[in-house]
Amino acid sequence: MLDCNFKEISVLNMLLENVYVENEKIMELFGISLRTVQIDIAALNDKLKHHDKSNVRIRNQRGKGYYLEYPTESMAWIQELKRSCYGYLDLSLNRLLGRKERVQHIIRCLLSSTGGVKAEELAGKLNVSTATLNKDMRAVRKYLLLYQIQIDSIPYHGMKVTGEELAIRSCLIDFCDIYNYSEQSIFLIHCLKEYGIAMDDIRKNIVRVKQVLYDTGYRLSDNGFNRLVLYLAVLPIRTGYGQRKIQDFPLQMKETKEFSLAQRILGEGREPVEYYYLAVFLLSSRELFEESAAGDYEKIVPEGLDTYKRVIKFLKDSIFLDLAPYKEVSGYLLLFFYKWQLRNQFGIVELEFPYSIKCRTNRMISSQALAIYIYNELPGQRTDEIQDMMYYELVNLIYNLVYHIRNQYAPTNIILINEMGKTADPTVIRRLRLNMEELNVHFHPHYLYETGELDYSKYDYVFLPEGMKFKPDHFPIPTYQYDFFNKVSYDLWAKVIAKKRKVGAILKYLESPVIVPLECGKEHLAEAIGEFFWSENIVPGYTKLGFHKLMHSAFYHTDYVAREKKKYINIFIGTEVCRQYYIFRLPKEILLSEVPVKEIHFILLDLRKGLVEIKNGDSELRHYLDD
Repeated sequence: MLDCNFKEISVLNMLLENVYVENEKIMELFGISLRTVQIDIAALNDKLKHHDKSNVRIRNQRGKGYYLEYPTESMAWIQELKRSCYGYLDLSLNRLLGRKERVQHIIRCLLSSTGGVKAEELAGKLNVSTATLNKDMRAVRKYLLLYQIQIDSIPYHGMKVTGEELAIRSCLIDFCDIYNYSEQSIFLIHCLKEYGIAMDDIRKNIVRVKQVLYDTGYRLSDNGFNRLVLYLAVLPIRTGYGQRKIQDFPLQMKETKEFSLAQRILGEGREPVEYYYLAVFLLSSRELFEESAAGDYEKIVPEGLDTYKRVIKFLKDSIFLDLAPYKEVSGYLLLFFYKWQLRNQFGIVELEFPYSIKCRTNRMISSQALAIYIYNELPGQRTDEIQDMMYYELVNLIYNLVYHIRNQYAPTNIILINEMGKTADPTVIRRLRLNMEELNVHFHPHYLYETGELDYSKYDYVFLPEGMKFKPDHFPIPTYQYDFFNKVSYDLWAKVIAKKRKVGAILKYLESPVIVPLECGKEHLAEAIGEFFWSENIVPGYTKLGFHKLMHSAFYHTDYVAREKKKYINIFIGTEVCRQYYIFRLPKEILLSEVPVKEIHFILLDLRKGLVEIKNGDSELRHYLDD
């Protein structure tokens, strides 16, 4: 296997995705010198050579940069390398801690040692000084706090992790750097050695779990399935070390389908408490879109209902979003609150998930904004908790529910002219790809020569095929030229149909922005922007402290940065304001979540219009920003 670090795998990935990679691009990405780049490339070539891939080389072409050279017979291995690079970099913890690989090794060592680890022995194992280890330990302690895990020093035994048992197991799972379960992995998987587990055992777990799920019909997402497999892999490390007793679990737990499922998966002869731990873990990973889920959750965490009621009231009182008309949305939100309450109560955390999920949800700008508003009202919620998979699950839940909400449209009457004759009109209408019933669109086919006698007060638009010649003043109403063979559905909707919506378009907010220059440093940006909006008096229903907390979350936990280094954020209002678009210009470019940003754009959405404002915000803004 190739024993590559995060930087080396990232460079390989760049070489696989580009014909040439310039020195400057590698230097900028990792903040290193030209000499260091040259040393790293030489080290990569050595590793490829020792992996019996001496015919695969990284070479440099003057004026163009580095490129990967390989013969045709190595193409299959190159494709596998490409998949492996993507899989490794798609692990969110590698994105977060990739440059701190020693921190990852320390955490794995502490988690897998139930008796304690002495600092001197750990420093020797990592081949660093005690002073360097102590410096790393500050980062280790800070990171473990995300799981509410502490490190205690025990005389004569050393350092030992303490916390909720399922929090410790969550951390163990998160630090399994397994990006695929194929027969061969190109890159070294450190957790296998450090945890003392074998890939064969993991594959046996996969077979066993699949069979139980097939037999019972129990539903887990792919991500939940993978975490269950890893839970079983790390279970031998922690069996017998949990602090909870059977009586510490809800009495109804034994009546759930998750408990019987845990018995089938673990088999006979386990410590009784392990069935309870696994039942909780299964319930916390369960798909929300099931009719029977609410009753099962309510038995175990009835407190979720109170949390739900309080947050729903807050949404109505503070940002004027009334969810009462949206029964499906409020029903699934209740399930989310049950699930969140369960995870919070038992310390379950999930910081490792496909990075692609985060990238996708970052483009759901309005759904993400609503998720942040909800998260800030959860009892005992910590700012760092927004990094958990439950947050991204909430964003996707909102997006998938709101997506089905339909805009209502006033009638759009269109004169359709087709140079091929009226027999082709049905084909033209189909190719325009407009849902006429849903969008309230009415086509009125005519020949061009008939149009002089029409009463144009009854029509909104004239549609003509591209290339048809006519005088600019021939029609007293707007015209739209279509190409018979082009798919123009979104363009047509945005330019013509959207104007007939009964709830207004989001894009009109962007016509006249308020430009606000900022002079403060990066560490005070959220506070400065929050203070500006507070002074504008457009945040009813919030205390000043509560609003500043919200702005901090919105600022640091939304990562959508479009072209030209512009970061976009939604906030909600429930009052009439003169402007709904603000651009904050920074004195100089800064890095936010390792992404360069020059401007921060805020679009204010009025939720008195209901969830259709969230839907339109997601769809219109994404198309506008991606074009």
